[in-house]
Amino acid sequence: MVLEHPDIFIEPGSSMLRRHAKFIAESYEFRWRATFGAPPPICCDLWHRLSPETTMPNGVEFHHLLWGLLQMKLYPTEPVACAIAAGRGEAPDEKTFRKWSKLFISAISLQSTSVILWENRLLGDPGNVAHITVDGDYEILEPHPFSTAWYSHKHKGPGLRYEVGVSIQKGYIVWTSGPYPCGRWPDIKIFREDLKHVLDDGEMVIADAGYRGETGTILTPITLAVDVDLRDAAGVHRARHETCNRRLKVWGCLKQKFRHDIPYHQDYFLAVAVIEQLRIEAGETLFETDVQWL
Repeated sequence: MVLEHPDIFIEPGSSMLRRHAKFIAESYEFRWRATFGAPPPICCDLWHRLSPETTMPNGVEFHHLLWGLLQMKLYPTEPVACAIAAGRGEAPDEKTFRKWSKLFISAISLQSTSVILWENRLLGDPGNVAHITVDGDYEILEPHPFSTAWYSHKHKGPGLRYEVGVSIQKGYIVWTSGPYPCGRWPDIKIFREDLKHVLDDGEMVIADAGYRGETGTILTPITLAVDVDLRDAAGVHRARHETCNRRLKVWGCLKQKFRHDIPYHQDYFLAVAVIEQLRIEAGETLFETDVQWL
């Protein structure tokens, strides 16, 4: 199975959208992205990276990657997912859809080690003290048995917390850590668990006021209160980080309450983060800022 051009995904995708392939090619910006999240060029990039012909079971097809993207983007129930996946043909059974979508979601998540790179925080860096901004958490269904360890004050219910780092210079996703139960792991505890130990000597990060207690390594609105210019500059970068958060959370699997077993949440999260980072590298950047002197 040879993949020569991103348009190879247009035909199966247009079938699922019940649109003619030519029409999809001209206007996939809203219909395609609303269903699959990743445009055809990113689908092509993913296929090359995953090499499904050699890493997955026999019978793998291009549309199986779209099934995985569909599952992440819309996060529908399986009967609904199968009805969409049918396109203009026969609907797959739920077991088949589950098999291929799960395989691709897991495979994409494993690409995080080669796509989300910590050293990328230094790309284009002029010698700043701070190289990244950090933030993040997501809602899940109530685990059983009940435990306050999962409780998120933001969602007023159970949730998982991830730490996401975005580089100041390029706006790249360069760090992820998690998941952690929201009630047991406040932001600052997560920072102290992992990220603090990989920072270079003297290196700092920018974060919101929830990261209190590490004035030597974290720049928050509180620690920057005496320097208005620096505080405002940090605010611009935190705002750009919120843009990254929004791009992650428009994916249904991270926007809706997560219905699958909790261990799978990390696969979904990392797969979405990989796709969003590939989009950023492909030119779909977060908003530009000329404030680069922190």
